[in-house]
Amino acid sequence: MTIPGSWCVRRWSPGRRRLQLAHRLWTLIAGRESDQVARSWFIAGNPLLDEDTPITAIREDRGKDVVAAVEAFIEDQPAT
Repeated sequence: MTIPGSWCVRRWSPGRRRLQLAHRLWTLIAGRESDQVARSWFIAGNPLLDEDTPITAIREDRGKDVVAAVEAFIEDQPAT
């Protein structure tokens, strides 16, 4: 691997990790509910995230908190 190539891997790894987390959670919510519900969940303030949006929490690398919030959301929703 070249030096610029190794810099790119290090530079984008956190972003890739955040994107993968967001995609995994989106798929989970949308598969259980709908795309509209998933969209709303990601952009609405969440009391389990101190009223931050899940998108903001993911950007701030609070992935564990977001996973806990989505698990609480899924557990409270009746199966469709």
